This record gives sequence, structure tokens and C-alpha cells, in this order.
Amino acid sequence: MIHTVALDEVLTRLHICSRAEQTALYFMAYPGYNNLILCETTGSNPRPERYWRPHLADADTIQAIQEATQAFPLPDKSITRTQEQSIAIPIVHGDDTIGVVVHCYTGKGPKNLQALYHAVQQQSKNLFAGWVEFTIAEQSRPLSILFNIAGSISSSLDLDRVLLNVVEQATVLFRVKMSSLMLLNCKTQELEMQTAYGCSLEYLDKPNVPIHGSILGRVVLENNLIQVERIASEPAYLHKEFAKKEGVQSLLAAPISFKNTVLGVLNIYSSIPRRWQRSEMELLQTFANHAAVAITNARVHNQVVSMEEQLQVSAKLASVGELAAGLAHEIRNPLAVINMLIHSWKSSLPAPQDFADDVEVIAQKITDLNTLVSDLLSLARPRPLMKAVCNLQEMTERVLRLLHHRISLQKVQIESRF
Repeated sequence: MIHTVALDEVLTRLHICSRAEQTALYFMAYPGYNNLILCETTGSNPRPERYWRPHLADADTIQAIQEATQAFPLPDKSITRTQEQSIAIPIVHGDDTIGVVVHCYTGKGPKNLQALYHAVQQQSKNLFAGWVEFTIAEQSRPLSILFNIAGSISSSLDLDRVLLNVVEQATVLFRVKMSSLMLLNCKTQELEMQTAYGCSLEYLDKPNVPIHGSILGRVVLENNLIQVERIASEPAYLHKEFAKKEGVQSLLAAPISFKNTVLGVLNIYSSIPRRWQRSEMELLQTFANHAAVAITNARVHNQVVSMEEQLQVSAKLASVGELAAGLAHEIRNPLAVINMLIHSWKSSLPAPQDFADDVEVIAQKITDLNTLVSDLLSLARPRPLMKAVCNLQEMTERVLRLLHHRISLQKVQIESRF
């Protein structure tokens, strides 16, 4: 049985031997061996401006590490963003270079590079075991993140939350500076910023991008992925000032399409120039497909809710129409009585007693009309709930008066017993 030592302990040993200010361990990504991923760091960090690059894909630096047979100094700022002396020691296993140990010195560098190289080779078995575990974890990481996104899509119809989850997970998975998602406005033929992760608040106010004459527009028109290795030198990339402010240099953009209809574009941005692997392109397209499902689900849900609201409004209007028909009938009855009495007076004046009786009937009918209008206003006027003792018989009779015509049309006979 081979006993291995944990990577953090191995790196600590190498750091102590090197007398460097700080030490980092990078592993080559499998199977391409054409980019480095930060795995571990150790040592003091008195300079807060130091920043280890989480991902390195510079072809010249990668080639120099793969071809090296001893420790050698790296160019300034190739791995860190500060002016420091960085010594790289390749980790070789068989015929393959599986990673690199980087020591940083702010003062004088090491006197014996051969000793640094020998120390790393003594730990080759432990470093190889760590590289295998790291590679297995890297291979399974996209699957777990995709499960997470698929779960959030199936369990939520909150479009903003789901899309923010997509760009956040894309940023973490691809180890990029930031990610953004833009949706297509078919009326204006522009891409509008929907959500982003890893950027400043100013970037969220980025102007819309027309689909004609822009690199992101090509993604929509061709319904295909497009990568830009250097944004600054791409003529079709609009708003370069925003890219410069955010410190991004490379772009990989994937169309968000559902049933061959492009809904928008999902973008990931790297802080260093790089070319994206085929596996990364396929994975980003999978993310974009998940986003397309989320957008479609949310839009269908919104359409269903809108239709339900319209049906409710239609039902209310139908009820109002039926109520209006009943009210019209209830209003016509007393008006007909009043009109009949007045018409009879034109032909001959009634006797004093009959006239008094007619006036009393007219007054009663006017009171009935006023009561009907008051009941209608009371029904329609929104008022706070006020609990009070009331006459249940009187309230019931008022409701029956309002519904009398509708009840009679439906041939329903109501018998009241109080």
C-alpha cells in the first residue's frame, strides 16, 4: 500500500524548503494538459495586492512549463498580478507534466534552483496522487452544478432567481472573471442585459446591443457559439470600455435557444486572453439550454396567470351584466307605475282622496328606487370591515330585492321564513 501525504502538508514542506514568501500549487487540466488550475496556496501574505490567478491558459507559459527540466523564473505577472520574482518548478510524472509549484520572492531570489527542483521531485508520488484526486473532482464538478441548476429550474418559476443561479454557477465552474445573460427584444432587435455575476453595478446598466453589426448579434443570427480570444482587438465587439473597466479580455458566448428560436445569449468572460476548449464550449451550451428551459417555463407560467386573470375579469363583467339586467327590471317597475299615474292625471284630475293616494304610491316608488340605488352603492363601495349588530331579516330582504329579476328568470321560487 502506498501512503500519500495531503496536498496542503506537501506544499507546506516545499514552501519551508524554498524560503519563499508564498507558494502555490497548480495542476494541469486533464485531458488537454493545456491550462493550469490553482489548487493550493500557502505562506505569509503581507502584500494584500497579491492575487494568484485561479486559471492560467497562456500558451507560451504552459509550453515553457511543459518543456522545462529544471526550475526557472517566470515572466513578470504571468501567474500573479504583482512585480515579484516567481520561480516555477514543473511536476513531472512519466512523460507528462501534471502541474507546477510556484514560489514567490519579493526580495532576492533563491540561490540554488536545482535544490528546489529536487525537493519537488521527491514529492512526485504524493503530488501525482493529489493530481488524480483533483482531476476526478474536476470531472464530477460540472455534473453536480448542472444537477443544482436543473433542480432550481424544476422547483422555481422565479425567472430572475433561476437566471442569476445560472450565471453564478457558470462563473464558478469555468473559473472566469464574470458571466452575463442577455435576452433578445424582438421589437427593437436588441440584446438587453438581464442578469450578471462577478461584475460591477455599472456593468448592469450596459447599453443594449444591436443584433446587426455586433459580435453578440452574430451569436443570435447564426444560433451558434462564438469565442473572442482578445476583446480589445475584435472590431465587432461593442462597448469595449465596459470590458476594460471590468478587467476582462476573452469572451465565450452561447445562444440561448428553445426549439430553434433564439431567446438570448449567455456569456462568460476571462480576465486573461485564452482559447476555449471544445468541452468548455459544450458545457456552456448546456448551461444556455438550461437557461432556455427556465425562460420558457417562466413565460408560459406568466401567460397562464394572465389568461386566468382575463377569465376572472370576464366572469366579473358577466356578473355585472346580469346584475345590471336585474336592476333595469327593478327600476322599470316603479317607473312604470309612476308614469301610469301621471298619464292618468292628464286625462282627468282625480278626486282629492284619490290624488293623495296616488302621491303616496309615487312617493313609495321613489323611496324604493332610492333604496335600490343605495343598496347598489353599498355593494360596490370598498369599505373596511366594521362589525355591528344588524337586522338579519332586513339585510336578507335587501339582497333578495337586488336578485329578484335574476331569480325569476331562472325560474327559482324562494320562500322566506324569519
